[in-house]
Amino acid sequence: MTTTGHLSSDARRAGHAPGCSGMRVEPPSREDLALLQGVACAGTLKGAAKAARTTQPAASRRLCRLERRVGAPLIRSDEHGLRLTEGGWGLLQAGNRLLMALGSALSLVSQTPGRPSGPLPMLRIAAFGSEWSELIDDIAVKVPGMLLSLVSAEPETSVEFFERYSVDAAYVWEPPDFTRQCTRPSRSEVVLEEPLWMALPMNHPLAAGETVSIADFANDEWLVRANEHARALLAEGARRAEFEPRIAHVTEVASEMRGLLGHGKGVSLASPLTRPPGSHGFVLKPLAERLCRKYVLLTDPTVVSDKLSAVLCSRLRDCYLNRAARRNPAYVASPMFPLPANSSDDDEADLELFSGLAVAVPLGEPETPQDALAPDDLHLLRVVDECGSLNRAAPVLLITQPALTRRILRLERRLGLRLLLRGHRGTVLTATARRLLDGASEAETRFEAMLASIHRGERAARVRSVS
Repeated sequence: MTTTGHLSSDARRAGHAPGCSGMRVEPPSREDLALLQGVACAGTLKGAAKAARTTQPAASRRLCRLERRVGAPLIRSDEHGLRLTEGGWGLLQAGNRLLMALGSALSLVSQTPGRPSGPLPMLRIAAFGSEWSELIDDIAVKVPGMLLSLVSAEPETSVEFFERYSVDAAYVWEPPDFTRQCTRPSRSEVVLEEPLWMALPMNHPLAAGETVSIADFANDEWLVRANEHARALLAEGARRAEFEPRIAHVTEVASEMRGLLGHGKGVSLASPLTRPPGSHGFVLKPLAERLCRKYVLLTDPTVVSDKLSAVLCSRLRDCYLNRAARRNPAYVASPMFPLPANSSDDDEADLELFSGLAVAVPLGEPETPQDALAPDDLHLLRVVDECGSLNRAAPVLLITQPALTRRILRLERRLGLRLLLRGHRGTVLTATARRLLDGASEAETRFEAMLASIHRGERAARVRSVS
């Protein structure tokens, strides 16, 4: 790419040119994001190159250039292969949101036959457990303007996904007195508090009783999940009963816990919604004392509005209550059963509800259609708009004026839209081009905020390493 000679290197680095206001940071290209996605999915340079449809040497050079442009490491290598850094995850998610917003803005502006007129906004949420079809169906009916993309993960993993910007929300459980510190902007709302029950092998001496106390199991061996919160809850219950629990087994997954209970290898605290075996294995018994864990919805307030968060909490609470009624009527009839809160009146699709969500890629549309609008196209239009002429915009973009003219003409032909109006007073954007920019402005602002956050994190890391 040929560059002009009259722009100083300092001005280029600052992104300014004579007659132009401060320029926005250039977003990643589709190829850049494809490489990051390839690293996240494949964990190898070969896989990343395949995802971006390029060679390994070219992929390596592009990743290095991207890291220099961002000013922070995006990829790290360990014994398992290549991994994205926190900055890499953040950039990938912000960039993908920008791509989705561009696709939505283009579909609304172009009105091309066969294009969906309004792709549904999508909320990505990580949640513990695997039975969420009821919630998805409920959202589809009662909040028809939104798609729910749900990932099943343990609470710690869900929070990790949330911190890495892989999801917009995380539904987790934690001890009542737990306070979480997030590096990402976050809002924490308690959906409900669940009283824990005891899970006992069928042949346990107390299996026939109606209610048990945690002190009754001071001499038993305990089973506990490999989870800091699970250990904390057991420690709290044992502290109240003044005994030290003897932990016999630490399990990774729920199926291991069920198997150990069925084999009589110990007792465990459990959710009253745990599904016990029919006539053998283990039983559930309510505790006389109240030992609770709280179910929490963790959201990013810059993405999930207060209104949408209220709707989600209401739907999650209803889902829990309905499941409890089917699985454990004795629990529903107990005084410790959490009372249903007032249902939200916001079960309607409107702009306030979904204004911060990513726009889902329309079903059936290719990942990279030939007429797609790319982030670097958006950057080009913004620079031309802020500079007011192709002649002044060219040095900012580090390109010659004839090459910039050809690029804009190719873009207009590709999209089938008129984007610039040229006259004796300069170059201005058409109304169509401005609608495209407006449609992507929120996602672009979030991208810039993410890039600034990556810069701050890198500077802080350098200060810590020096000190």
